[in-house]
Amino acid sequence: MGHVNLVLLMDISRARKTLTIEKYVPYARQHPRTRAQAAGTVHVRRCVSTIVVNMKANPPSVQGAPLTLEFEIIVGRPAVGQEHDVVFDSAALLAIAGGVFRGMP
Repeated sequence: MGHVNLVLLMDISRARKTLTIEKYVPYARQHPRTRAQAAGTVHVRRCVSTIVVNMKANPPSVQGAPLTLEFEIIVGRPAVGQEHDVVFDSAALLAIAGGVFRGMP
C-alpha cells in the first residue's frame, strides 16, 4: 500500500481574491494504551507551511513564500545529480494565482 507523504490544500476565495496554500506532512506520534486501543504509533498530519497570495492588494502580495516540495518526499528517493527540490518563489506563486483569478470579476 502507498503512503501519503505530502498534502497540499488550496483555498481559493473569489470575494477576497486570495489563494491560500497549506502544506501538510505526516509525523509519527506515540500514544499510550487505553481500554479501547493498544499502545503504539499513529501518524498524524502537521501543517508545516501556509502561504497566502493576495491578488486584491496593490501590488499583489505573497506571505509565507517560498513553497518547497522536497524531492525525496514527492519522488520517494534521494535526489541524484541535477535533481532537486521543486521551489515556487513569490513570482511563481503570483503567476499561479494570476491564472486562477484570470477572468474572474
